[in-house]
Amino acid sequence: VVVNTNQAQWLQGFKVFVGNSPGHRGTPCGGQQKGLRQGVSRTVTCLNRGKWQYVNIRLPGSSRTLSLCEVQVYSGKSMAYGKGGSTSQSSTYKGYKSSLAVDGKPQTCSQTNRQGN
Repeated sequence: VVVNTNQAQWLQGFKVFVGNSPGHRGTPCGGQQKGLRQGVSRTVTCLNRGKWQYVNIRLPGSSRTLSLCEVQVYSGKSMAYGKGGSTSQSSTYKGYKSSLAVDGKPQTCSQTNRQGN
């Protein structure tokens, strides 16, 4: 489930991948997502069966920042990953580290530096 809580921007064109290697794009889930305005949530379903160790959320394009406020991964109806899980991101903007996306507090967010994918 992805929720856009960022008041300043739409979450436009993000992609979700699952795989067994960190930092690798892996297998796409749900295709490229259209814009998601503030306060709107979207469930991204991965139809590929298998045991995946990593979830990658990417925001393709040039000069973009990715800000994630709460990441939750479900397996069936049960949460398989969330609060306190291991995280990483491609860069860190002003201390907004990746662990803030899984701290159980939707008001705290991770954020990358402006970059291209």
